[in-house]
Amino acid sequence: MCGRDRSAEVRWGPRAIDIDVLLWGARVIDREGPPRLRVPHEHLATRRFALAPVIDLMGEDFVVPGDRRTLRALYEATAGQRVDLTDFRLDIPSQG
Repeated sequence: MCGRDRSAEVRWGPRAIDIDVLLWGARVIDREGPPRLRVPHEHLATRRFALAPVIDLMGEDFVVPGDRRTLRALYEATAGQRVDLTDFRLDIPSQG
């Protein structure tokens, strides 16, 4: 577990490592672990700040596996949440 000791952590505090897998294509994973893994991320549908970059990568018409709603629909459902956008962009080369 990369040396992570949850008993010594403060909730929402610094961590040795924390990787959230939001989506993995069309896969649905529900593994108790340790470490526990849920894909799509169990809170993706309710977190506008996570949906915004996923839409940039996957497109707003991507249907979330196991949920059957589009990323656009999930984003619209979280309209009350604020997202602060930055000028940072990934330079992803085209696959062509």
